[in-house]
Amino acid sequence: MAGWFFASQMLAIGDRYVIRLFLGEGPLGIYSANYSLISSAAGLLSGPVTFAAFPIVMKLWADGEKERLVMLLRDMTGWYAVLGAGMVGGTALVAQDLVGVILGPEFRSGYPVLLPVVVGLAFWGASMLGHKSLELHERTTWMVLGALGSAALNFLLNLVFVPTYGITAAAYTTALSYGVYALFVWFMSRRTSTPWQLPSTTVLVCALAASIAYGAGLLPVPWAVTSPVAVLFEKAFRFVAVYVLVVLSSLVLGRRLRVMT
Repeated sequence: MAGWFFASQMLAIGDRYVIRLFLGEGPLGIYSANYSLISSAAGLLSGPVTFAAFPIVMKLWADGEKERLVMLLRDMTGWYAVLGAGMVGGTALVAQDLVGVILGPEFRSGYPVLLPVVVGLAFWGASMLGHKSLELHERTTWMVLGALGSAALNFLLNLVFVPTYGITAAAYTTALSYGVYALFVWFMSRRTSTPWQLPSTTVLVCALAASIAYGAGLLPVPWAVTSPVAVLFEKAFRFVAVYVLVVLSSLVLGRRLRVMT
C-alpha cells in the first residue's frame, strides 16, 4: 500500500514538475491555484459517498454477503455518478466566473483547466469505490501496478504535450490518466468474486441531465445581472435546479416503468 500511495501522489502532482520545467513558475502558480480550487470542491461533494461506503462494505464482507456487496458498490457508484455528473456539468458552466470571483483576474487565464481536472477527479473518486473489491481480496499488487502505470503515462504525456499546448494540456493528460486507472480497476475487479459493476443507465441519465442543465444555464435571462458574484450564483442556481429536477423525474419515471413491467 505504501507503493500505491507513492504512485497515487505522483499521478496527482507529476504534471507540476513538467510545467515548472518547460513553462516556469508563473504558469505553474496559475495551474496549481486553479487545480486546488476545483479539487477542494470536488472532494467536499464526493467525500460523503466514498467515506459512507467503507464501513458498510466491511460489514457485508465480514458477514460473507458477497452478492449484496456487489449490489452495494453498484448503488454507491450510481449515487456517485449523480454527484460526479453534476460537478462536471456545473464546472463547465461556471468555471470562468468561479475563478474570477474566488481567485481574481490574474488567475482567470487558468480557468480552462477546471473542466478536465474535475473529470479526472470524478474518475479517481469512482475508482476508490471500485478499489474495495481489490482491497478485500488483498490484490494490492494490482493496485500498485495500475497506479504506477497511470502515473508513468501521465508523466510521458505531459512531456509530449505541455511544451506545445501549455497548462491546459497538463489538465487533459491528467484526466486521461485518471480515466485509464479507473478502467484498469474495473477490469481487474472482474477477476474477483465481487466485481465492480457500473450502473450504465444511471451514468447515461446523469450525463443527459447535466447536458440539459448546462444548456439551461446558458439561456439569457430577462433581468440584468452585472455583479460577478450574482452572475455566478444565478448560473449555479439554474444549473442545480434543472439538474435535480431532471434526475428526480427520471427516477420517478424509472420506478413507474418497473412497476408496469
